[in-house]
Amino acid sequence: MAHIGDIKRDIEKPHASDLGDFTRGIRFARVVDVYDASILAASSKEQDKYGKVSVIFLDGSSKPPVLLAVLRPWFSWSRGSGIMYMPEQNDIVACMMQSNGYPVVVGFLPYKWNSTLNKVVPADDMAFGDTKPLYKGEILIKGSSGSSVTLDKKGTVTIEGTDSSIADTVITNIDDFNKEFTYDRTKPFADSGISKAVFGNSYYLDGSVKYVGNYPQIFECGTSVHGNLMLDLPFTNEVKFTLPSDTEITKILSVELHSIVSGKVLKSMVLRDYQYDLTFTNIYPYGDSSQQNKNHRPATLDKNLIGYTLTLKGSIVSGSWTSIRLNATTEKFAGGIRVNNAGDVFIDGRNVVVRSENEMSSLLLKDNGTANMTGVNRTVLGSENGGQITCYPGGIGYSTGIFDNGNMDAIHHKLPAAIHSDEGHIQYFYVSDQFPLIKLYEKSDGEWVYDVVTQEEYQSMSPASKVNVKKIWFSKYIKFLTEEKMIAMMGKDVPSYGELKRAG
Repeated sequence: MAHIGDIKRDIEKPHASDLGDFTRGIRFARVVDVYDASILAASSKEQDKYGKVSVIFLDGSSKPPVLLAVLRPWFSWSRGSGIMYMPEQNDIVACMMQSNGYPVVVGFLPYKWNSTLNKVVPADDMAFGDTKPLYKGEILIKGSSGSSVTLDKKGTVTIEGTDSSIADTVITNIDDFNKEFTYDRTKPFADSGISKAVFGNSYYLDGSVKYVGNYPQIFECGTSVHGNLMLDLPFTNEVKFTLPSDTEITKILSVELHSIVSGKVLKSMVLRDYQYDLTFTNIYPYGDSSQQNKNHRPATLDKNLIGYTLTLKGSIVSGSWTSIRLNATTEKFAGGIRVNNAGDVFIDGRNVVVRSENEMSSLLLKDNGTANMTGVNRTVLGSENGGQITCYPGGIGYSTGIFDNGNMDAIHHKLPAAIHSDEGHIQYFYVSDQFPLIKLYEKSDGEWVYDVVTQEEYQSMSPASKVNVKKIWFSKYIKFLTEEKMIAMMGKDVPSYGELKRAG
């Protein structure tokens, strides 16, 4: 362990003053092969070559390619920080020749690059900081604090900010000129991350584009909550499931097959990554299929739900297995601003506050269900020509606009006129994707009641009704939707709102 980070010359000549004939000048070479993140699959036999390149020297006759570590402008193996990128074929590198060793690409030489990939790996008394796997042409700039900027192959710029106080103390085992025997290293972003900004398209694990609303997301700035997931699924060659809204799987830790009888595990098997596929589907009220219709792919109050499909491949679909256990890490969007390429802006948060200078006017959306819009001089709803309500410091005024020269009385809408849809005097509500879809309608005796929506009813609903489902929450008053009413209705065998949206 005393030779960590040393090159061959340092080992053979440990005294810094014993320089000798260290170099023989600069030689230029062409990169012919790049061993990037694509070789890190479990089925690859070349994982140890990650971060290296094969080169052919240009100043002599053609010889077999030489395997070299990739040039780094700066790289600190102890914390996994630096300016990192992955070169491409045909790039030219400058090598400095050692008199008694292999050629050195001018720059920083990363030590055990493949041991730092997105994890902290103990090795005896020391460990390596985490970095991210890169593909050809990508650039990662990461500081010792754990914050980073990534320019990936799909044109996305990701900026991640961390809380550097969430750290581990590392004790090194390096002798000689080491002056840093202990140091603090920020934990990986999943533990220490406090904010992330994404410019450009974001993608799920299977390469599909992330959506916010009904269109691909092109900007995100906010914070997320990270967690671990252990999910037991029924054994079948293709199983579908969903997680809570705005929750995605960020990394698959393992997929296991279990044979369980009477609650006991008789046998189990861990699958390799080429034995299964996990695909992602965006679920959001789509609306009318016609682009000319106002209900075509609208923005609604629904949060994005992700449909997951786990597919087993090969002969493992047969046998005496009873269940599939999925272990993964998850990320749930907690709050921030997101924009899609249709121009829809989504602002989510615990309490949402919009205010002008010196709080002269403001909009406050509170997590207790109240909404306040105020202006110091006046608060206006509507427009002068079409009708408006104005709140002054000394009173309230309203105008019906230019209709009937402004002499029309304010209209009183009775409940049947206010509650309506294409299916009649019915209004649809949802509490969350995990609960059934609710309908409010008038019975023949004139009583208004809540009931659940079946899959057949949902499929017969018009596109306009599906995209105009209203958000509702439980009330303490028995005339409205209470938790007790919901529990009673859930006794019926009906799908959740999320399952209805996924089935269409």
